[in-house]
Amino acid sequence: MKALFPIVAVGMALLTIAPRAQAQSADARVESLVRSGTVRVAVFPPQYKKDPASHAIQGWPVDLAAALAARLNVKAAMVEYPGPREAMEGLRKQNCDVAFLPIEPSWRADVDFSAPLMQIDFTVMVGPRSSARTVADLDRVPASLS
Repeated sequence: MKALFPIVAVGMALLTIAPRAQAQSADARVESLVRSGTVRVAVFPPQYKKDPASHAIQGWPVDLAAALAARLNVKAAMVEYPGPREAMEGLRKQNCDVAFLPIEPSWRADVDFSAPLMQIDFTVMVGPRSSARTVADLDRVPASLS
């Protein structure tokens, strides 16, 4: 069975509306990032990996953050979280500025989602005697997905 989870970027609209440092922006959120000199990007596994020797964070979110930072003429700083819920809490508490999150409808009250950035197909494998035929079959007591 497969479940499709579109991954979206909160604030990725900044890539398209963010001016170069020479131009003025009408968006106060962009101006705030430019004034701070840093865009703080939330990352969580499996979006990234750490180099075992240098401990540098690597992966597609780092590349996108670097592109956004270059466009804003600021530095990019990765802020690590254990998962998407914690990254969302980081956004709520203003401990980060941008996150690449799965679409969670309840979060729409707190953040603006861009159009989906990518789609990732996940497969759940169950044993041959399992009665589960859909992801919904697994997302109930006593079984649950997290």
